[in-house]
Amino acid sequence: MLNVLPRRMHHLAIVCLTVLLPVSVWAAGLPAMPEAVTLYPARALMEVRESVPVTMGEDGRTAVRILLPAQADPTSLRLSAVTGTVADVSWERVPAVEQGAVEAMRKELQGLRRSLAAADGDLKTLDARMALWLNASVHEAVAAEMERLEASMDKRLTALTRARYDMELKQKGLAEEVRQLEERLRAVTGGEAQFWQVRAVLQDAPATAVLRYVYLLGGCGWQPAYRFEALPGQKRVAFAFEAAVTQSSGMDWKNARLTLATLERDISLDPPRLPGWLVTEQAPVRKMARGNGVMALQADVAMAPMAEVAPRKIELGTYAAWELGARTVPAGRRIMLPVQSESWSAEFSYTVRPSRDSKAYLTARPALAEPRELPDGEAVFLVDGALVGKRGFSLAGTEATLFFGADPQVTATLRLLDKQSGNKGIIGRKQTMVWAWEMDVRNNRNHPVAIRVEDPAPQSGHEDIRVELESSPRPAEDKDHVLVWSLELAPRSVETIAHSVTVTAPKDMAVDFGRGR
Repeated sequence: MLNVLPRRMHHLAIVCLTVLLPVSVWAAGLPAMPEAVTLYPARALMEVRESVPVTMGEDGRTAVRILLPAQADPTSLRLSAVTGTVADVSWERVPAVEQGAVEAMRKELQGLRRSLAAADGDLKTLDARMALWLNASVHEAVAAEMERLEASMDKRLTALTRARYDMELKQKGLAEEVRQLEERLRAVTGGEAQFWQVRAVLQDAPATAVLRYVYLLGGCGWQPAYRFEALPGQKRVAFAFEAAVTQSSGMDWKNARLTLATLERDISLDPPRLPGWLVTEQAPVRKMARGNGVMALQADVAMAPMAEVAPRKIELGTYAAWELGARTVPAGRRIMLPVQSESWSAEFSYTVRPSRDSKAYLTARPALAEPRELPDGEAVFLVDGALVGKRGFSLAGTEATLFFGADPQVTATLRLLDKQSGNKGIIGRKQTMVWAWEMDVRNNRNHPVAIRVEDPAPQSGHEDIRVELESSPRPAEDKDHVLVWSLELAPRSVETIAHSVTVTAPKDMAVDFGRGR
């Protein structure tokens, strides 16, 4: 984490007010620009150094005031003075005095809303005029007058209908401009028009205090984006890692030292509550997809130097972090920042699972010398520059298996030769089930290929159930109870695997054989 606080930080006492203080007129300006930002997937830890004047308050105590963005968590504030001691801290909501791009956007939005209101009024006026002509009374008019009125009505209604059509198009266009600008403003500011004003009481402080503080900020975060390009002819995988970064603090982070972290640091004041300990029967547990859990960090995130440098990964045991150096992150826009780019040497083969389908999937198994921590993110997969698809990806450790889609020139088909059941033994005390298959593995390419054939290895779930296998060639069994045949097929060739399974169990046992074919 950010090691920015002096040893006397233990003098800080944060007081959470239950009643908001009166709104102050002091809150002119903007929150101070961060020197450094540690960006988590859904929040950020901001590090700020700011010089502020010390003033005498109505309570007779000397204090300083700072502003935090609307989406800041004031309870997470950790503040110290280079000279002097922090004795108390309080905060309140104040109106934001906006500047720069946000101020210009709000003025533009105000003008658009005026124009939209005027268009709405013009449209209602046209509707009223049309209704007046449509409801005109002609009961007392003579025939000649009726003819004149009819011609005039036709002319007026035609003109009013055209004017209404044009005005309706204008109104819809203005409404869409208002909607788009509101969305842009919401993306920049998080939809807030207020700041947090923090008052810190100082003791033994000079006329101008130099403050260092950190706080958590919502409305920002980052997500990983990966790119894997298979290059089988070169026996390597080109790997690229980018970070999609967003923030809506209402201000641009200019030249801030940016660090990406996979998990959020816990900076709470109180220790966690101890749960009760109840020993009881366990309910059935459903398997769930891996999520982006938030855990307390066990180590500190080192800060990057001020000058912009190449991204550097920090290995911290319980999580991973990357220093990106000095970066500018604009408010309200999604930007992509490069994090890593590497070339991995890899062995390529095809993975086939004939009991599921006949397709062969190009597979790379990179040789990773060091463990990798790549959090969940979206990855694009390419083969020799051609996009083959997108899917989620994550990695922890040194072993990775990358699939790059099916190759129609390589196939594997499963043929069921025999499936029978019956009784076995002198007095028929056993029941049996026998499967016999042939798997035809075909390479239609003009070069040899390595193929990994996989099929589930049957496991006995009862001491009285016996499972026997016969295969030619014989397979190996991996740690996940999968039978594996490793084949090298010549160009335009076919190899057949003969495989049979026999299950024997007591005659009176209700057996779930676990497989239909």
